[in-house]
Amino acid sequence: MALHTHICRALLIALVGFFSAQRQVRATCNVSSSATLTENFSKTTNYDPDNSSVSGWSSSSGQVSLNGRGGEFSLALGENYTGVIYAMTGGDYNLDSRCLDDFVMLSRNASGACKLLFGRNKGGTTHEGFEVSSTTLASLDSAICDRNAAPVLLTGRLNNDSFPDVVLMYTSDAQGAGSLSTKVFINDANAGSGQSSGTCSSDLGDSAFKQPPEPTFSAQSDSLTYPSSVYTHWASDYAVLKDWDGDGYDDILVLSGSNTVNLLKLFITKISSGAFNGVESGQTVISDVDVYTPIANGSNDATSLDGACISADSSGSYSRGPSLLLTGDFDGDGDNDIIVGSVSQAGLKYFRNDGGLMGPFVQQADIAFSVGGAAHGAVADFDLDGDLDFVVMRDDENCYGGTTTNNIYLFRNQGGGDSFAQEILYTGLGDTNHMLSGHLYQADGSGAIDVYMGINSGYSVLLKNGLQSKVANKVGVAQSTNILAAVKETFGVVSMTISSFTRKTPVGTSVALYLTNNGGRSWEEVSAVGLYSLPYTHAFKSHGMDLRFKVVLRTTDGKVTPTVYDIAGTYQYTGAFQYSRSKLTTGTVTVNKKSTELLFEASYTYPDYVGSLKAYDLSGMPVGASINSLNSINSKGVLKATWDA
Repeated sequence: MALHTHICRALLIALVGFFSAQRQVRATCNVSSSATLTENFSKTTNYDPDNSSVSGWSSSSGQVSLNGRGGEFSLALGENYTGVIYAMTGGDYNLDSRCLDDFVMLSRNASGACKLLFGRNKGGTTHEGFEVSSTTLASLDSAICDRNAAPVLLTGRLNNDSFPDVVLMYTSDAQGAGSLSTKVFINDANAGSGQSSGTCSSDLGDSAFKQPPEPTFSAQSDSLTYPSSVYTHWASDYAVLKDWDGDGYDDILVLSGSNTVNLLKLFITKISSGAFNGVESGQTVISDVDVYTPIANGSNDATSLDGACISADSSGSYSRGPSLLLTGDFDGDGDNDIIVGSVSQAGLKYFRNDGGLMGPFVQQADIAFSVGGAAHGAVADFDLDGDLDFVVMRDDENCYGGTTTNNIYLFRNQGGGDSFAQEILYTGLGDTNHMLSGHLYQADGSGAIDVYMGINSGYSVLLKNGLQSKVANKVGVAQSTNILAAVKETFGVVSMTISSFTRKTPVGTSVALYLTNNGGRSWEEVSAVGLYSLPYTHAFKSHGMDLRFKVVLRTTDGKVTPTVYDIAGTYQYTGAFQYSRSKLTTGTVTVNKKSTELLFEASYTYPDYVGSLKAYDLSGMPVGASINSLNSINSKGVLKATWDA
């Protein structure tokens, strides 16, 4: 390391006088300068991931900017399938090295056969689409492929391998709020050389991609215990798979609406020697989800599935009951909260978890839904701002609002789960009835969550979640670790000279640079004026030898982001001897032929090179007298001086 040494010479300026005379002393100090340090964000040596919230540095991109905002959806390639789609679910069933999600769908083909089919995600930077396998995952009773069966497909982990499994729930009579039946299909984990080894491949196309084997599923025994005494009255997302008890295996939560009862029940998955072994008896998580109950009770029908529907009245005569279940840690406190919707009502019911596994769940004010009639939904951090958002979709036979418009709506979490901002995600989807979300599209490697819809007629639509021009946060931080961690000398950093700070700040954006020499106990902002007239030296006001920087990026309108490309400079430091010292000495001073014995006390400590010099009259003082005694006796006879290097 090349060093430049600057020597500060001592200059003592004495003001004439004796006791109470002021003296200004300039210190002698050795200040050295380091070689130039440069951070251009092309490596992560000094990257502090726990305290940084910008994009670019973690991927060694050579620049940092505010995170790209998700939730800006656009239409991508759809698929044509000869048949009718009744339910869909998503997951990386073959664990390919791209880590992109595939789908499983419940469909009736042209010949009337009811089947579970696998749709492989072909990937690609522009999304090459899905390839529906000719191999049937499971053949099912034809009655299940029917709107009146209200089928729903769920994906989760139900045994001790890594391959996602599938749950199918359905009823024999949705019009009559019939009792639900459950089938579990375990993914048999057909391992192959094309599967992920724990990291995701950057090869997004098929040209050099080795396709792993297709998954196969085994239906579990009907003799196992499955959810019971639960009822549904609509083909919708009335159930979820979620690891509710934290054991690593997903459990079944399902809404139940029949007669005068609307509740949420939990069925914990049982595992035996790593294998699925049914579920435990149901537990009531919420005894009243505050949704109008359907008049149907298994014997009496409510409104016809194909008939005109109106909003629920106070008696619930036209209600379909609860139809949408969303779970997630919306308020960021570490446990799962619950949102419930109904195709027959407007607002979404919101229950915050103020406890643990079973709550208590405290009902909040309804989340406003301007058009009402929620049938399907998905939970994810769609806009990549660190908290959970959700998507809600109506379907073509909706009971609420007197319209069959099948728009999809995004509800952005405004922070802390206190409020959600509704906006239209996509419009004009026809007779869409099935939705899933996941890592379906990977053009930019952002990890954004996409949305996929299956149309009853057999067509499907992918909405890719693009980052586009918006940014997720209006403030972001790029913070370094100790850039002197590898330097072994004992010294104190007294200043830093910034020689380069390359950045772009469009209108409405700003960038601020902060430095610390004490590991972040105190941050000091570098002069904005100084940064426009480089080189600029920032003198620290604190002690320390743990040197870090922090760049704070801001935008006012969320549509543009500032960008920082590099920071470069040298730091100035002193050795331990120059950083702090103190000394006592005695001497005799003669004034007007009168000699006086004095004690001189000198001390010096960085910052600001400010210390003190005091003189005490020892005349008549006993041996062992303290400084306090000297100050008390010599309150008017103390010589004072200050250091100003």
